[in-house]
Amino acid sequence: DNNDFGKVNMAITPRQPGSSFKPIIYERALEDKLITPATLIDDKPVSFGSYKPKNFDGKFRGPVTVRRALVNSLNIPAVKVMEKVGVADGLDNAKKLGITTLSDQTNYGLALVLGAGEVKLLELTNVYATFANAGVYHEPNYILEIKDKRDKTIFEYKGQAKRVVAEGPAFLISSILSDNATRAEVFGNALTVSRPAAAKTGTTEEYKDALTLGYTPDIAIGVWVGNNDNTPMDNIAGALGAAPIWTTLMNTFFKDLPDDRFIQPGAVVKKTITCTQAQTPTPTPSPQASVTPIVTRMTEFFLKGTEPQDCPSPIAVPDPTETSAPSSAPTPAPSPAPQTSPSPSPSLSPSPLFSPILSPLPT
Repeated sequence: DNNDFGKVNMAITPRQPGSSFKPIIYERALEDKLITPATLIDDKPVSFGSYKPKNFDGKFRGPVTVRRALVNSLNIPAVKVMEKVGVADGLDNAKKLGITTLSDQTNYGLALVLGAGEVKLLELTNVYATFANAGVYHEPNYILEIKDKRDKTIFEYKGQAKRVVAEGPAFLISSILSDNATRAEVFGNALTVSRPAAAKTGTTEEYKDALTLGYTPDIAIGVWVGNNDNTPMDNIAGALGAAPIWTTLMNTFFKDLPDDRFIQPGAVVKKTITCTQAQTPTPTPSPQASVTPIVTRMTEFFLKGTEPQDCPSPIAVPDPTETSAPSSAPTPAPSPAPQTSPSPSPSLSPSPLFSPILSPLPT
């Protein structure tokens, strides 16, 4: 019936979330100590059976840290993390964080980490709110209190808080997603607001959905942009369509909120790692020539007991010929943003081993 067109509540209508689903999988990998924020993942061409994930810009960056991979929404490292976690545990983590729309694991493959499963914006935003609450889950609720005409409270919501994620992994996700300096490699300042805030974008295949979700300790906001009849938009990615709305809302609400910051819990330690690499000059020197080593320092947060003693090595991934096939669902694209201003050097990446390749991406 044409009269009903548009009567759709997109906050509770399941849609593919694109790369905004990635933190759910990365959190589980951090929680299970399969990775740390400093773990190196080789961003290079890889095949998982017939599945060949690609980054949005078609580039390959070589070894990248988990921090750099997640905050810049690189697809190939994300799929490798999904392979380490496993689809079953990934779905379990999504359910634990309040996602109710994902069904049997046989319906999904490695593309799950890129947002191949449909979720509700309300529930996904509440996942981010759970990270904001240091891992404590509150069921979404529309009415907090009702008062009668005499200002007497006749109803008060008394939902029970439930810890679903440990403080340590929740803090690491918040630290990574609020790292403006490292994110500038791909997103420039498109997700920068007036105070430290975690943020993640999502864009689906053919630009049918564009999302930006993010939070501080006091507020979490999720924004979806698209057509409710599922028709594609005109090249509108999450950072282009949803991010301006998100940043405006966040800055507006900040005027009435305290400037609270993410607090490092006792389960997390901060450590500086020093790496020394031999340097081979070009052209090849004579045997008598001296070779100056490259000294690299990286400061990062770790769950206690996971901090490396020396330079991290790339994580091992199974032989591509032995890995599982992807879901038949379309693989969403990540959500890039144009470099809208000169990007600062990433604060955790001061050296050749960890520094990014700076290049603008298409919008």
